[in-house]
Amino acid sequence: MGGKESDYFQHFRQLMAKGIIALQKEYRKIVILIAMMLNVNKNLPCFIAEDKIIFELEERLFPIVNKGVRKTVPMKEEEAEQFIDRYKIELTTRLIVESSGSLRTKVYDLFQFYSQGIN
Repeated sequence: MGGKESDYFQHFRQLMAKGIIALQKEYRKIVILIAMMLNVNKNLPCFIAEDKIIFELEERLFPIVNKGVRKTVPMKEEEAEQFIDRYKIELTTRLIVESSGSLRTKVYDLFQFYSQGIN
């Protein structure tokens, strides 16, 4: 994407923020779907800790903003961008930030460049 300061990376961050906002807007529907899956698929390993699943989803989508209070309404775009930067969304942005400087990423990028002409 051209590094952390590139236009492509900034665009990616904006898309991530919009994605978080979209997930927040549909949060109640997502919870209903998960609750239905929990009731039907209790024997699946991913549903063993069913009490924690919805709590952890809420934790990921709605950060604690003031004095331990969780705001459960969709963020504004600017808030979502700050959320992405500050909390480094565990399985997305944090991995991107950490991997952007890693040797594995650089070697893979070189491989893509030499084998596919992708820069």
